[in-house]
Amino acid sequence: MDNFDVSCNTFHENPYGFAGDPVASTDPDGTVWYIENTSLNVWGPQGRWDPIDPTVGQQVFNVLFNDPNPPNIRFIIWQGTQYGAWNNWEGEFFREPGDFFYHGDHIHVTYW
Repeated sequence: MDNFDVSCNTFHENPYGFAGDPVASTDPDGTVWYIENTSLNVWGPQGRWDPIDPTVGQQVFNVLFNDPNPPNIRFIIWQGTQYGAWNNWEGEFFREPGDFFYHGDHIHVTYW
C-alpha cells in the first residue's frame, strides 16, 4: 500500500463467529493450520473513518484482488459488492449505499 496515499488497519479473528470449519488445512506431518480470519481495512490517508477516494479505492481493490502471489483471500468487499469463492469471485450484492456495512468509504478484505 506504499504506492497509495491510504491508511490500513487490521483485525484478528474478524469477522467474529464466521460459520464453518476452523481447520484450514492439515500438513502431511499432521500439523493443523487453523483459520484465523485476519482482516484488513483500507481507508483514506487520515486513518480509520477517513473515506478513501473512490478512484484510489478502485486502484487498491484491483491490486489486492488481482495480486498473482497474494495471501489467500476469504472474501473482499468494496462498493456494496462482496467477492468470494462461493460466487466464483464475480461479486454479489452486499449492502445498499448508506448502510453502515456498504463499504463504499473503505475496502474490507478477510484472509484465511
